Amino acid sequence: MSAGPNNMLAASTGNPAGLITVLISLIVITPLCGFLFSCGCTWPGAGLEENCNYFDMAAQHQCPWCTSIIAGGLSVGLAVIAGYFTSKGDWFLLPLSSSVFNQILVRVSTGLGVFLLTAFVTGLISVKIQGYPTFLFGI
Repeated sequence: MSAGPNNMLAASTGNPAGLITVLISLIVITPLCGFLFSCGCTWPGAGLEENCNYFDMAAQHQCPWCTSIIAGGLSVGLAVIAGYFTSKGDWFLLPLSSSVFNQILVRVSTGLGVFLLTAFVTGLISVKIQGYPTFLFGI
């Protein structure tokens, strides 16, 4: 079985797309935590987890991802891995005329979408299991 032109393009764009997806995911995960749980986590350079309610011993509830290594590790790990394998996969059948940049852009965008969806679902599960009072604007 020989590699056709689509397979060659998929291989050449899958690796950088997977790496870019992971890098963006790791940068975005802490502010996403703050967005989902209103816990105080924010962007790198703006304090990162410095103001997370996990470090406030007087807080009635503490961030569900920071409090539980299992919930946080599984949620973040699963989200990053899902985004990586989505962006790296061979199921992207874009026309051969698509540029490498477009191929990578579509792959990274799709991988980040899967990353965000996975983080949202696992975050919601973490909130429900741990009884955390707020999720995504207090829902």
